[in-house]
Amino acid sequence: MKMSKVWRIRSNISAIYSILDGFYSEGRYCDVNIRVGNKSFRSHRILLAAVSEYFGAMFGGQFRERNIDSEPIVLRDVDAMAFEKILQLIYTGYSVIRSSDIFPLLQASDFLRLRANCSIQAECIEHIRDMVENDGDELIQNASECLTWAYAANQTSLINLLSGHILKHLDHFSRHYI
Repeated sequence: MKMSKVWRIRSNISAIYSILDGFYSEGRYCDVNIRVGNKSFRSHRILLAAVSEYFGAMFGGQFRERNIDSEPIVLRDVDAMAFEKILQLIYTGYSVIRSSDIFPLLQASDFLRLRANCSIQAECIEHIRDMVENDGDELIQNASECLTWAYAANQTSLINLLSGHILKHLDHFSRHYI
C-alpha cells in the first residue's frame, strides 16, 4: 500500500494579527471589559487566557468573572500604560517601549503571569542589557525598582547587570533615591 505524502502548511501570522487588531479596534466580538486605573479595555477572553496564566485561571476556574460580561474586571496592581502595551503586543504582534516603560511592564507581566509566548519580560531584560552594554552612560530610568523586581524574580544576570549600572551612576542614584 502506498503512503500518501504529508507536508505542513504554514499560516500567515501577520495576517491573523491584522484581523485581531481590527476586531480589537472596532470592539467586535469583545467579551470582557478590563478596568485598569481610570481606563477601560474591551478585549477577548480567549486571547487574554492564551497569554496570561492569571486570566487563564480566572476565566477557566470557578471565579465569578468567568461568565460576567457586563461588569468590568478591575486590575488594581497593574499600570494602565503597561496593560495597554501588553494588549498592543497581543493584538498586533509588536509593542514599542521606552526605558521608562520597563519597570511597569516587568511588574505587569509578573502579576499577570504572562506565558512565554508573550515575551515582554525577555524583551525588557534584553533592552536593559542592551542599554548597559551598548549605551554605557545612558541612565536607566527606574533602575532601582527594576533591581528590586529582579531580586524578587530571582533574575541573577539582571541583578548583576543593574547592580553594576547603579554603581557606575552612584552619584545620581544617591542624590535621587537616598
